[in-house]
Parts: sequence; structure tokens; C-alpha cells
Amino acid sequence: RKDNIIIAGGSGTNLAQRIFNDPHTLLEIKSRITSDFEMDVFYVSVDERRLADELGILLLGDHELTEVVGSKSGIRDLARKAGVPISDGMENLGLDQVNWAVRAYISQGKPIVIKDDQGVSGLGNFRIDPQEVNGDLNQVVQRALQQINFRCGVVEEWKDGGVSSLGIQGYITDDDCLLLSDFWQQILEGVNCKYIGSSTPVDVPDFMRQSIFFDVYRLMEEYQSAGWRGNVNFDLIICEDNTSFFVECNARKSAPYYPRRFAELCGVTAQPIMSTLIFSETLKQLSF
Repeated sequence: RKDNIIIAGGSGTNLAQRIFNDPHTLLEIKSRITSDFEMDVFYVSVDERRLADELGILLLGDHELTEVVGSKSGIRDLARKAGVPISDGMENLGLDQVNWAVRAYISQGKPIVIKDDQGVSGLGNFRIDPQEVNGDLNQVVQRALQQINFRCGVVEEWKDGGVSSLGIQGYITDDDCLLLSDFWQQILEGVNCKYIGSSTPVDVPDFMRQSIFFDVYRLMEEYQSAGWRGNVNFDLIICEDNTSFFVECNARKSAPYYPRRFAELCGVTAQPIMSTLIFSETLKQLSF
């Protein structure tokens, strides 16, 4: 605790819900705070909103907007509006719609991945390959939904042949300035190493770098128009033919945020780990 900020865990660990359900911890926090405190979290969800209301303090962020633009369906909705490439698929699917969506792709011999809208680090993803389906497809789907605790989300084609995965971190300021950090190579994580996480900087051919920057700019404009302010973290796949498509956007703080924030609170200067570009009229006018 410093500068009237409580730094708590995100909804991925259900920390807010655990605090809310623990009367002793809740009482202890209430005894130590005043109404001018603020709560800053990794990912703003309804759990953090409920906890902040119970504590009577300001929550930094909008949970309703976060759950829309930060979901797996949200990135696909905004990518369609921006006209940037995404994998073929269907979004905003409820439990009663997943079966027919899966069957539509499997019947064409296409492997698919089911994604829960609020899945974290691949834990909400389940891949189904037509060649691996033995028995009733409905039963396979139901097992998948139970395993990833699916509530609503996406069914999309699983594309093989990816040779690289990129992460791009950006920020939309309150005064509508669009900031973009450079590319980061991704590593595989999660079950059977099928999912995405960030790692070290990566070299990308100049022609692809410019094209991807332009796509990211258009996406950030859509997030800006939707009312989002704050962090945006894009993941995309590079294919063998030098094409790319976006996988998701995490509308939340990035992993390096908290080490830098702790350094600031302790009076330590954190060395910049990525170059930062500022989208401006000059950049918008470049020929991509």
C-alpha cells in the first residue's frame, strides 16, 4: 500500500472473490482503508467491481467494457469492424450454439478450437481435430465445455503452419493518444504447449512490420471508438506465406506493468525494455 493504491490480483486467480467471501479478510481490509483509497487490478471484472463496492472505494477501470472488448469474442467483433485478418470462426456463442458451430467445421474436415471468452493463458481453450474424434461428437464437445468451464465464447478454425507468434503492447491515453510498443516474440504455454505467452523481442521483415503496425492502428482506433482507455495487448500468428492473423487482444495491464509500478513506488528508475512508438498524423499518412 502506497499513494492510496491497493494493488490486488486479477480475476484469473479469483482473488477478489476469495476476499469477498472471507469475512475476516474483508473486515481487516476495511479497518485499514479510507474512502480516498483506490483499487488497481490486473483485469477488471464483475468480481473486482463487487469487492470495490463493498469496500466503498474507487475501482480503476470499467468492468462492463473490459468484459466486452477484452473477451475472445470482443477482439473478433472489433477486428471485423477494423477489417484486419482473423481466423475463420464464429463468436458470441452460448452453450446451446457450440455444438452446431463445431459440427459445421468438423464436417468440412477442419480442426477447430473452442475458446471461452474469459479464458486465461490457454486454460479456456480446447482443440478438436476431426481425425481424433472417436464416437459421438456431441459427447466430445460436452467434455470440452466442462473441461474449460465454458460459458460463452468462440469456435474458430485451428490454423496449422504458423511459424512465429507476436505480441504487441499498446496504450490508449485519456487524451486519445495511441501508444504502441514494439513486437515481442511469443512462446508456447499451456496444455501440450498449444497456447501463447510473451517472451523476447523478435525481428520482423520491414514490409510485414509496416503492414502489421497499420492493422494494429486500425484495431486501436476501434477500441478507442468503443470507449476503451488503457492497456491493449495484441497476439497474432505469422504463417509460412508471410501472412498474419490476430488471435486475441487482452484489454488489461501487461505482465511487466507491476514490476515497473513497484519500482516507481520504491523510487527506483526502471530501465525501458521496449521502444515505444506514438501514432500520429505523420504515421497515419505513411504508405503501408
